[in-house]
Amino acid sequence: MPSTLRSDDLRDLLRIRQTTVSLWLWQGKIPGYLIGHSWIAFRSEVREWLESTADGPVPPREPDPDPLDAYGDVLTVSEVAGLFRMSRQTITGWLRDGVLGGRFDGRRWSVEKGAVLELLREGSNRP
Repeated sequence: MPSTLRSDDLRDLLRIRQTTVSLWLWQGKIPGYLIGHSWIAFRSEVREWLESTADGPVPPREPDPDPLDAYGDVLTVSEVAGLFRMSRQTITGWLRDGVLGGRFDGRRWSVEKGAVLELLREGSNRP
């Protein structure tokens, strides 16, 4: 399972209809982030949520690493696209439109990790 889950991944994982996934994301029942017009969730947060709603004891396991730990302080468009499981064109559009803060050096975009964290904070469905 990838560290970043899209709504169709959640549908398959939870074995519920897509409309239910969307409703639960909007309600904040499933932890997630609305970025642009798409929902994403992180595997680690979904596991914690599932464990918190389990009927019985949950076997101990190693915690999932923070998905952003795999990246340096400055990310490329390709790295952001991989993290969010979106196309490079989508990420470039977000940068041009100001959805995601970044820097253009005349040839390529770069994104500071803090800008990614800010985007996640702004799009979180949890307080």
